[in-house]
Amino acid sequence: MGIEAEENPDRYGVDILGKSVDNTWEVEKRPKWVDEWPYLTVHVPNRKDKFLQPSMIYAVVNRNLNTVMFCSSTIISKCEQIEVPNKEVESGEYFYDVPLSEWQIYDMAII
Repeated sequence: MGIEAEENPDRYGVDILGKSVDNTWEVEKRPKWVDEWPYLTVHVPNRKDKFLQPSMIYAVVNRNLNTVMFCSSTIISKCEQIEVPNKEVESGEYFYDVPLSEWQIYDMAII
């Protein structure tokens, strides 16, 4: 997509470092997402709070690696946090509940 970036060597840091200090990306692959996003919102784990600086972009990639959604940390941090039980954590895990309308969606096959 024409972005000059590299993988962060710090495995505990944000995933991707842009050429400028003001550009970082946290990337998450959603294996269950194949074609169209099936929900009205996207859940971003609140454990990612440490990365929600104003210049961070959160990216969600589908299983086939051909569609990606982007949302600014500024938007994410303003969204409601909700508890979402899941197979890893039965209770007590919270997520930012970000409306799908706040995400930019790119089909990589078209770009």
